[in-house]
Amino acid sequence: STINNNMTGNDGGAADSDSTNKDDAFQWTAVTIVQSIGLFGLAGLAEIMGGWMVWMALRGNSSGKKPWWYAVLGSLVLILYGIIPCFQPTDNFGRIYAVYGGFFIL
Repeated sequence: STINNNMTGNDGGAADSDSTNKDDAFQWTAVTIVQSIGLFGLAGLAEIMGGWMVWMALRGNSSGKKPWWYAVLGSLVLILYGIIPCFQPTDNFGRIYAVYGGFFIL
């Protein structure tokens, strides 16, 4: 597209016609939008649950601390939080993480 070509410095000349941009080939559909929103929600849940489990094992609250394995399980959930974005339908890492930041701020 013209906008994308201008952003990437591609003027659409013959020298650039052989190179393809993966982002140009990607198209958002209803399925990929639902998949993406679901993954954002899953990542948010993993972040909150993993952090909470580690907190409860190390710091606890007024009712006391949770067992040590809460911290281990919470840490594994936080590792999954780092893996979940890899299942997003687009390959653009920077854009995905920018949207993750905006999604969780809201």
